[in-house]
Amino acid sequence: MSLDELPFEITHKIKHGVLVADDTEWDGDTEYAEIMEEDWTTKARQSNVKGAVTIFGDKIDLGKETQNHFAEYWGPKADKAGIDRLAFVSDGIKARAVGANIDTAETTVEIFNDVDEAIEWARPE
Repeated sequence: MSLDELPFEITHKIKHGVLVADDTEWDGDTEYAEIMEEDWTTKARQSNVKGAVTIFGDKIDLGKETQNHFAEYWGPKADKAGIDRLAFVSDGIKARAVGANIDTAETTVEIFNDVDEAIEWARPE
């Protein structure tokens, strides 16, 4: 299954060395996480990508299973892909809740309310 076959729309696009994951339509169901993460990881490993921004919408449910999944997988995937800066964006506290559960060895994690600010921060220097 690919991103195009998911029952909701998400995109993973590279802009100025930053992988921008628009996950605003995702509800947080970990059933689809592997498909999303495989696409994200493939793009994040490109040599020109050094930053990543993930945008969450109001639909995401940050239940225990979803938060545990973020904690277990997202930090190590960012480190392995060589991401220097990882930003999470949402209007409310959801990005902060996700970011609080991400442990990384090498990647710096920040939380934003504004997508453009997050992309600018995550851009390679």
